[in-house]
Amino acid sequence: MEARITPKKALISATNKELIKDFALGLDKLGVEIFSTKGTCAFLKGIGVNAKSVEEYINFPEILDGRVKTLHPKIFGAILSKRTEAHRAQAKEHGMHEFDIVCVDLYAFRDAVAGGADLDNALEHIDIGGIALIRASAKSFKNVTILVDADDFNKVLSEIKEGGISFETRKRLALKAFRHSSAYDYAIASYLADNDMPLRYGENPHQKAFYIGADSYVEKVLKGEPSYNNLLDLDGSAELCFGLDKMGYKYAAVIVKHGSPCGIGVSDKNITEAFTKAWDCDPTSSYGGVLTISTAPDQDLLEAMKGKFVEVLCAPKFPDGFLSATESRKKLKILKLNKDTVLKTGVTRRSACGGILEQGKDDWWNDSSNPEIFKHVSTRPASKDEMTAVKLGWAGTAGTKSNSIVIASPNRILGIGGGCVSRIDATSMAVTKARMVISETGDKGPYIRASDGFLPFADSVATAKELGVTAIVEPGGSIRDEEVIEACNKADIALIFTGKRHFRH
Repeated sequence: MEARITPKKALISATNKELIKDFALGLDKLGVEIFSTKGTCAFLKGIGVNAKSVEEYINFPEILDGRVKTLHPKIFGAILSKRTEAHRAQAKEHGMHEFDIVCVDLYAFRDAVAGGADLDNALEHIDIGGIALIRASAKSFKNVTILVDADDFNKVLSEIKEGGISFETRKRLALKAFRHSSAYDYAIASYLADNDMPLRYGENPHQKAFYIGADSYVEKVLKGEPSYNNLLDLDGSAELCFGLDKMGYKYAAVIVKHGSPCGIGVSDKNITEAFTKAWDCDPTSSYGGVLTISTAPDQDLLEAMKGKFVEVLCAPKFPDGFLSATESRKKLKILKLNKDTVLKTGVTRRSACGGILEQGKDDWWNDSSNPEIFKHVSTRPASKDEMTAVKLGWAGTAGTKSNSIVIASPNRILGIGGGCVSRIDATSMAVTKARMVISETGDKGPYIRASDGFLPFADSVATAKELGVTAIVEPGGSIRDEEVIEACNKADIALIFTGKRHFRH
């Protein structure tokens, strides 16, 4: 059991001095000797704290307009000492103290950038000494308590009163410190990568939002200001679009609205046909969506977009003069994407429960090139045309929020049902939309049905049969698989199991 530590000396360096006021007064009252940098020291003395100057301790002044304040061996030796006999002998030889508490408030880099700081101003808001103090103190948490969050001040003061700061608290605060410094450096990297940007607001107007794009595949915002929701929709649109491109479709267009695709189009002819197929998949939902296309747009595409409100257009390249041709479309936002990096990210991350979830990327686009993925389990195997539709529909389910059902033909996606808590609801949605598209386009099929998860009941086959579906692709794995296979055989429907699901939450 690690011992509690009753601190004797503390180092405090703060940008927002009001935040550390009560904490410093509390430490002073408990008899902790406080050392501070020039500005903080003057503030603390002004409120009655018996603070000591770092300059006097290290016998060296702040230099270069305050750029160097704490970067000195007597500061870092006082933090990094292991408190062993040998280290203490060296400390005594060089007149070093031992700091038990380090409290640091970094320069407000994010606020400066969000406020429109130019490059020189932004660079001045990059904290160097503070980050070094945080990392050194966090590394030494067995002996040092590092504080980077005012929410922890009262907890630490309470523990000191109770006999000392516990090992568990010191370890927890070290973890928080490393995360704090990591996020700070990430924000700086994003800014220097030209992908960092304040957003007008978050999902709703009352929520503040900011985009930190250090690893972003958004290469450049060419027109307009993308919103928080635009970028969320783009994340799904780009992966699905370039995944289809990776599968070998010459031209692909994907429209996403509220996190799930409402239009998916592919073509061997041109990007305009791919877009038209995507839009016709669900014109009502596509209105105001985020459109990603797999190649450069052209004048024909702009003509096809007339009368159709696309909020964001994203592509890997744009021809000369294209931006000027979009001047009349005042609300259209245009983003250039780095096509090569969209699918290369090895992991996906998202926030949840106050933490970060991380998982390997679902490389669904490789399914079509793997002959072992699609296994025929019905008496009748799928035809060549049906398999063409199966691969397109299966890709559609992978890019759609679960539960997802996709109805497809060899040439187009006919209906998408996604983001449903029930697979029955997803089926109903997809079938309803598919009937409308078939009626309007005269698509002759054959029609297939794809499901991102297994079909749990045989009665789902009857629903497919009513629409004229002749092939079904699903992962399999249900305890009722044999019932589903039997129902497909009776209905002369080809059934393909993939042994692999594509949930997307």
